[in-house]
Amino acid sequence: MEVHLAPGQPPRLTGAEDLRRFSVIVSASRDALPELAEAARGVLAFEGSDHAWVSAEWLVEASGQSDRTDWRAEFHAMVDYATRKGWTRRDPVALRGHVVWQGG
Repeated sequence: MEVHLAPGQPPRLTGAEDLRRFSVIVSASRDALPELAEAARGVLAFEGSDHAWVSAEWLVEASGQSDRTDWRAEFHAMVDYATRKGWTRRDPVALRGHVVWQGG
């Protein structure tokens, strides 16, 4: 599962069926972080430039899989695993993803 960010575009989710990996792919340089952080507010929050907290609610909504019981069960298992590793936070629930910068 990957969250994609690019300047001037809303965040989008790809690979929602792959619940064994999770990252945030940014098509920009690190200099764009302030602009991207503002544009993605409510979906994710950057923690420095290497990690981002992504809303679990948004992931479910953006997945296109929320009506599938099997997918929801696998998603909850992923969240449980991430919780055991310290990669979740509450209020609101969010998952921590590694940020991959692809823009110079």
